[in-house]
Amino acid sequence: MLRLLLVVLFSCSAVTCRRVDGFDAESAKCSPDEVFQYIEPCPGEGSCGTRGSSISCPDVIQYAEPQCVCKEGLYRGNDDGCYTEEQCDKLLCPGDNQFFECGDKCDNVCATLDKQNRTNCPVSVYTYICLPQCYCSDGYARDDKKNCIPIENCGINL
Repeated sequence: MLRLLLVVLFSCSAVTCRRVDGFDAESAKCSPDEVFQYIEPCPGEGSCGTRGSSISCPDVIQYAEPQCVCKEGLYRGNDDGCYTEEQCDKLLCPGDNQFFECGDKCDNVCATLDKQNRTNCPVSVYTYICLPQCYCSDGYARDDKKNCIPIENCGINL
């Protein structure tokens, strides 16, 4: 076990790995947006859905595994591709006038806009918890079909 730990520590640089225990990292089939390196199972590689979130890992020894990971500044998508933050937003929130963020529970929704919205969210336990989700852009609210439309098209008086 100590030998494996030493191999992991001394065989990899921050960016690439060379031959480790008979595995030739140069032959790894990584895409142009990836690098081959050792990565611990937790927190693991950053993904479009987990960026901006803090991940709690168990207090147990975890062994790093060699694998293709997205280059710095890119995040893993659900389709296994690597994407920029802006591309992640479009993947996670494919509709127009939306963005993905780790925020509170309130979004602008036409039906409840006069009671709560992104700037007027009732204080609750959820206000202090980061909830990664799609939010309508400023000046937009969700209609009954979950599309973000201009607030003036909601048909309510504020």
